[in-house]
Amino acid sequence: TYGDNEADWSSTDWLIGADWYPVPDTMVYGKVSTGYKSGGFNNVLAAADDGPVFKPEEILAYQVGHKSQFRNKSVQVNSEVFYYEYSDLQVNQLIANVNYVRNAAEATIFGVDTDITWLVNESVRVDLGLSYLDATYDEFSTFFVVTQQVEDLAGSTMLKAPEWSGRLGLEYSANIGSGWEVTPRLSFSWASDTKLSSFDDPGQLQEAWTRTDLSLDILSPGQRWLVQLFATNLEDEMVFTNGGLNGSGVRTLTGRPPRMYGARVRYTY
Repeated sequence: TYGDNEADWSSTDWLIGADWYPVPDTMVYGKVSTGYKSGGFNNVLAAADDGPVFKPEEILAYQVGHKSQFRNKSVQVNSEVFYYEYSDLQVNQLIANVNYVRNAAEATIFGVDTDITWLVNESVRVDLGLSYLDATYDEFSTFFVVTQQVEDLAGSTMLKAPEWSGRLGLEYSANIGSGWEVTPRLSFSWASDTKLSSFDDPGQLQEAWTRTDLSLDILSPGQRWLVQLFATNLEDEMVFTNGGLNGSGVRTLTGRPPRMYGARVRYTY
């Protein structure tokens, strides 16, 4: 209930899946499931014909993958292929200078995720990740304040869905004597061009980016004291994560912090 408006929703979702172990230390799985995101109320009487109430969002998901271990379980490989069908996708829209949620779209997402963890030895760990996404709106029409027109975005890429992304992590732990332990880490991540708006707006496009972080943990005997030295975003690259437009068509962007250096101290008692 919101003001004089009332609505209720319910959903019965299901999941059908199967696991198979073709060889030891390898599991292959597949599943089909449905999902549900409740509807709600906009906090204003929106200007659209459907009023302040928006309907639930529903998804039909297909997933196939495997989880495997190799080299005496020192290597873990997880991969999944997925296909999602969204109906009544809830999308934030701007109409008549009012931001609100509307069931304006249907969308499909096809993707592949792979994660690899390799324990090289007792001291060295390597993490790898790679993702591919093809995320598009199948039906989506909305008002674009910049052009003052209703835009048909069917076939356009969804926001915050880069086609490619990946990560790399390296970690080395060493005992340097008298119970002291040091652990240097390197983390590297990247992504291809990413839309920060549903519209094909060059002013709200984050171009491909990379980020590198370094850290060094120093752990005292007995593990009571931990000192961490760190440096983040070594590239000092401004990466925007959110975009928007106000009623006048002025773009607003928010991003991640610039390059930072620092130290942290923790004591456990």
